[in-house]
Amino acid sequence: MDEFAVSVIIPVYNAGRHLECAVQSALQQPEVGEVVLVNDGSTDDTITVAERLREAHPGRVQVVGHDGGVQKGPGASRNLGLEKSRCPFVAFLDADDWYLPGHFQFDREAFGRDPQLGMVRHPLGNGWDPNDPEQQWFVAYTGKARAQAKFYSRVENTDPAAYFASLYPMGDVVSGVADTLTIRRRLLDAVGGFPDRDWAEDAAMHLKLAALGTIAFADMSEPLAMRRIHADNLSRRKAGQLSARIDAMGQTLLDVADFAGRHRLAWNIRNALHIGWIRFGSRYTRYPSYAMLVKWPWALLSPRVFLAYARMYAWIGFHMLKRMTGRVRRALRPPDGQGGDS
Repeated sequence: MDEFAVSVIIPVYNAGRHLECAVQSALQQPEVGEVVLVNDGSTDDTITVAERLREAHPGRVQVVGHDGGVQKGPGASRNLGLEKSRCPFVAFLDADDWYLPGHFQFDREAFGRDPQLGMVRHPLGNGWDPNDPEQQWFVAYTGKARAQAKFYSRVENTDPAAYFASLYPMGDVVSGVADTLTIRRRLLDAVGGFPDRDWAEDAAMHLKLAALGTIAFADMSEPLAMRRIHADNLSRRKAGQLSARIDAMGQTLLDVADFAGRHRLAWNIRNALHIGWIRFGSRYTRYPSYAMLVKWPWALLSPRVFLAYARMYAWIGFHMLKRMTGRVRRALRPPDGQGGDS
């Protein structure tokens, strides 16, 4: 096997109509040693398409699935793909997205120059078509400016050493793993698998990788992969569940805090987690606002973190007082018809 060879892992759930495009885009990259398709309990023609691709590309396409053909979600599916893959480098591609030519060209050079490099980040293009009626939901979901943007995700004006703090929710760089990362397998092995859940499991993996490993950036001037926008995007199905999404991100941050503690990671990593936590600190429904402080109270020695918590609790206190005042006023208000002068 080539010293630089990439296993592309694609979890698939009911994506039969897009799957061939994704697989062919990976196979056309000379650096790709194999594509591992993980069927996650699909009920459409996914398995038929996957088997046809395996037969057309023997030795380069694997098709695997969970025992009993059950659906286990993207985290468990990516873990199964990792278990079955063989190459020394790994990338994750969503079944409805696709790579552009030259996707891994920089990676070969970067990993070859630096044997300690953990991963490479690529820019992801925005595959929104304003003339497709199936995609109009995306404007309402993300806003017109972002929907029309050339890039869905890229890294700008960021020092690789500060990459962890730039990732969402500490910063604004998208923290999913699909379509954007090529990862050295030994870094993945050091981090462990994806959390076995449906939401923010990719962000948990990405944050752990960034906390433990080093990164290089491919050329960010043009997309190297494309995110497809369509009626069945997972983002659309979860668009109305904001509280659950916020709680999932909170769980991710707490998981990463535990990971940072086990690995005795630097203060700047642990302090950055507090900044991410405070972003939604007053909006969690499953966790108290101080949950991250329980994990790493020393963060309060950082003036930036201390002031951020002070602002958050001032905001919480103001709104609690406002609600209490409103209740008192309503309680003291005379019933209709009983107030006024006699």
